[in-house]
Amino acid sequence: MDISDFELITILASEGNITRTAARLYTTQSAISYRIKMIEKELNARLFDRGKKGITLTSAGQIVLEYSERFTKEYTELKTALGYDANKDIVGNIRLGTSTTMMLHIMMNTIRQIRTSYPNISITVSGGNSDKVTEAIKNDQLDMGVVRGNVDWDGEKILLYEEPVCIVTKEPFSLDLMKNETFITHPNSNAKDYILRFWEENKHILHHISTIESIEACLDIVDQGFGFSILPAVSLVGRSDLNYYQIVWGDGEPATRKTWYIINDKIDMKEPRFRVFYEYATKEIPALMEKLIKQLDIKQIRSSEQR
Repeated sequence: MDISDFELITILASEGNITRTAARLYTTQSAISYRIKMIEKELNARLFDRGKKGITLTSAGQIVLEYSERFTKEYTELKTALGYDANKDIVGNIRLGTSTTMMLHIMMNTIRQIRTSYPNISITVSGGNSDKVTEAIKNDQLDMGVVRGNVDWDGEKILLYEEPVCIVTKEPFSLDLMKNETFITHPNSNAKDYILRFWEENKHILHHISTIESIEACLDIVDQGFGFSILPAVSLVGRSDLNYYQIVWGDGEPATRKTWYIINDKIDMKEPRFRVFYEYATKEIPALMEKLIKQLDIKQIRSSEQR
């Protein structure tokens, strides 16, 4: 066994899943399975049980995990004591595309963390709507992207987060109040799909629609009492002056919007700079989105109850 084996055991024990472990280590599932088999043979002990609920540690595996965590920690401390900083050896540029909303509320914080820990990684960020970001990756203008909604992408696509989609109002919600209000939306929004379904389930007709240039402008107009909007929860961070209601459809399904991490299949994900961003994208972005959304006072409105 060597240090990479200790790292493998630690990650597999944490993930409980060979597929996710292989993704984190940028290798194949078969390679992971083979290496575990060789380690178990070397130690003459079964370390993992494989069941319907995933991979779990045996009693022997728990002992090996404790040593693995200790060895990897001490190995890192040894390199640090010798003045070795692996982070500084990771260099290169990442061309990243992301939606404007994600750039405003999430991505700058994530990029700041990467630049602090990896000063020689340069990240060039392009903002825009998700369709444009996706198209730029297809045309090899970008290496990867963080995009939202229904993404037209055939390559690798990783779900980062699924957030509530909310009706946003100045006054507390009531269907009678909404009947004659103006629906405020923006050009790149798919909120019309949500509001049309909501109105269809309630047997009402939407009479007034106004299209405004941006999400921020939509929120400002709603804040002035001139109508309502439908927006994903991350867009509402910092707007405690408004009321938000996640839509729950008549079939009980809550309205949500997905955030995806997509990767240009022409880049080599074994390159350290891309591996670093992958780690941050799949861990830090979901954690930050969860933290921000928990701060919002989101209620629920069931469309079936409004009939």
